[in-house]
Amino acid sequence: MTIRKYTLLLIGVLSMLYVQAQDHRRVEVGYFDLDDKPDSCYYEFNSKTAAGPVYDCKLILSGADRKERSFTIGVSGKSLVISSCGVGCISTYEWITGMQGEEREAVYKYDKKCDDWLLSSRSVNGKSVKLSAGERRLTIGGEQRCRKKEHIKR
Repeated sequence: MTIRKYTLLLIGVLSMLYVQAQDHRRVEVGYFDLDDKPDSCYYEFNSKTAAGPVYDCKLILSGADRKERSFTIGVSGKSLVISSCGVGCISTYEWITGMQGEEREAVYKYDKKCDDWLLSSRSVNGKSVKLSAGERRLTIGGEQRCRKKEHIKR
């Protein structure tokens, strides 16, 4: 009877560890848009894309209409962290290990006229990188949706 209990316990523990190892989905809660209600960002590593490894992200805004935004972020590895850096602000942080290892951070701020998050700053290894005019119009998904003075009308 004792061996059976230990066997069942071992199977239970191994099952839990297997499930945890398979679940790479992460969640970050913060004030990603410009209201005072907490929003959620779910993101998960996906290595099976033609463009290379990405994180598939789903942002759920907790306003009255509970909008959902989906986007992908291309990465060099599996080490992306998404966080809130204030109201209307999303920060992405990636570290790359190895001989040519580096840390990359990008900050996106919500633009009400574009109804999207636009790249506002980038840094590599803690040093700020100057943004080109085209980069300042990049959305968090890497698209150039919002043009200077040609904002999307809804």
